Amino acid sequence: MNEKIPAVLNSYVGDDTDLCYYVFDILRQEEKPEVGLQYFYENIRAKKSNASQVLEKHYTIEELTKMDKLYAKYINELLLMTVNKAHLEHWNTGKFYGVLWEKISTDLFFEDEKIKAFVIFKFAQNVLMPYIEIDVPLTMKDEVFNDILNQNQLVIMKIRHILALNFSQKTEVSSLILKELQNIKTIEEQSVVLAVALEDFTQHKLNGFMQVLSSGNIQVEQKK
Repeated sequence: MNEKIPAVLNSYVGDDTDLCYYVFDILRQEEKPEVGLQYFYENIRAKKSNASQVLEKHYTIEELTKMDKLYAKYINELLLMTVNKAHLEHWNTGKFYGVLWEKISTDLFFEDEKIKAFVIFKFAQNVLMPYIEIDVPLTMKDEVFNDILNQNQLVIMKIRHILALNFSQKTEVSSLILKELQNIKTIEEQSVVLAVALEDFTQHKLNGFMQVLSSGNIQVEQKK
């Protein structure tokens, strides 16, 4: 891997889009660009720059606005499709970044270097990055799910009660929920109860958000 990539992550000052242009310019000259691409995505959020290397500007605000309007949706859908395929076929990280680089460098929609670098930037913004290898997820029929749900109503009631309490620290909530999950014997039962807990947590947050909007007389269009 070209040592310029870790060096610039440790030292750059400037816009992130210009950083991605700098990285792309390095990668396209590499024999194995996927190695540097992987390093970039795995370290971009963790590295702290000493701001000693000023990057050349390559984009205007108008250019970025236009690119975002034209390409953002497609870029995000492309990444989602690639990540989903990678998990379904159990790719390792090396294969994933090899395929991702091929898409960045050969997709006909990404016509020039500035657009390709913008793609790297948009990928970096996405919560799907960096790519992580995961185990095969658990699936089950609705009947089995419902049976487990009915058998664990007491635990679910406890978790819902815990989520409704106003603890000052997140660890208070998580530790209590974790104890309840640890008391459940099988991974199948734990998965069902956790699924319900996550759904309740999401709904709790959404209700709080809607209450804030309501108190501020702010209306949100509801999609059916």
